[in-house]
Amino acid sequence: MLAIFYFFLESTAPQLATTALATASAGLTEFLSDAYDLRKPVTHAGFGVQLLLGGVALSVFDDGSVLFPAAFLAVGGWFALNAVQTVRHEGGTVPETTRDGHDVYREYVAKRIYVILDDRPPTRCELGDSLDADDEVVDAAIDRLLDRDAIT
Repeated sequence: MLAIFYFFLESTAPQLATTALATASAGLTEFLSDAYDLRKPVTHAGFGVQLLLGGVALSVFDDGSVLFPAAFLAVGGWFALNAVQTVRHEGGTVPETTRDGHDVYREYVAKRIYVILDDRPPTRCELGDSLDADDEVVDAAIDRLLDRDAIT
């Protein structure tokens, strides 16, 4: 990708370095998020680092306005500080929950109901028949979706 930017788009060395750092930061953030089940604000810290790097690069290498790099630095700083506060108060990772097979099945039914209701709203009987699930599981899934304000 860097070769394409260099040869076809005639990018400068600072532009190539900034692109490489942003790409590496995005890839590393995604990898760490998947590997350690990080909380969303901690995952967004990678985006904050990208914005901070972009703001620094713009302020150093660009002769344009100061407002654009300052906006990058402010938003990137906010994401980074939000991640720090999240780690301080809640921890960096989502705690493991002990779910049994019944809980996993109820979650599956809730997701299926959400998809079905997104297409068209069936009656309660049609919903139970289309899922081949017990009435109590369907009712619990509907209640869970109502509690989460996912459906009305």
